Amino acid sequence: MHRLALIATLALTACAFKGSVGGTTFGPSSGSGPSSGGSSGGSSSGGDSAAAYAQRPVPDVRGKTLAEAEAAFRAAGFVVGAFGQEESGARCSYRDDREMVPPDTICSQRPGADTQATTKLVRVTVLIEHDTYAASAVQTGGDAWRRMPDVTGKTLAEAKAILAAARLPFDQHFQVFEDAGDQCPPQRICQTVPEPNQRKILLRRGRLVVGVAAPTDPNATDPAAPAGSPTPPTTYF
Repeated sequence: MHRLALIATLALTACAFKGSVGGTTFGPSSGSGPSSGGSSGGSSSGGDSAAAYAQRPVPDVRGKTLAEAEAAFRAAGFVVGAFGQEESGARCSYRDDREMVPPDTICSQRPGADTQATTKLVRVTVLIEHDTYAASAVQTGGDAWRRMPDVTGKTLAEAKAILAAARLPFDQHFQVFEDAGDQCPPQRICQTVPEPNQRKILLRRGRLVVGVAAPTDPNATDPAAPAGSPTPPTTYF
């Protein structure tokens, strides 16, 4: 009897003993400890959830480096899981290719600038400009290009020298077309394809339009002849 009473007393004492020493909790787990989420844990979880669904306008990071762009997103209150993943196989394009972001900066972003997005983004995908303003970085492939210099108003000889300096040799890249109109001065280039400062695709021939004198009319009256003098007959041999 004494032995059974002692066992029962020890069992009751073990169940009732629950306290902490130096921050360590003793006793069987009841689900009310720090790991189960007390009052402070619950408020933190609620705060993270609210932040994840807050809507804010996405900053415009075009023309910025990756480091500058990431700092701009942080300053705008965004938490991004993966930042700066680059679109594969894509190259920067512009509505007007005379305008271009500097090399090694962002030319395109997703999500787009000024769109509304949650402040907790999974990823931000960007496109980096690898070309310089003067030429494409990779001089192979169908879309390799060089910047077209301005040769309007120049003679053909002057234009050839300028094009050679821009690594666009005339014989390889251009054809000449003549224009006898009033807007194209004789022996001067009045138009180019592509236009000045646009991209000249290396595998497409460009055009140089050169002015020529308008042909004379054989039946026209000689302005130096006296008034009323007959027009000399045309003789054919």
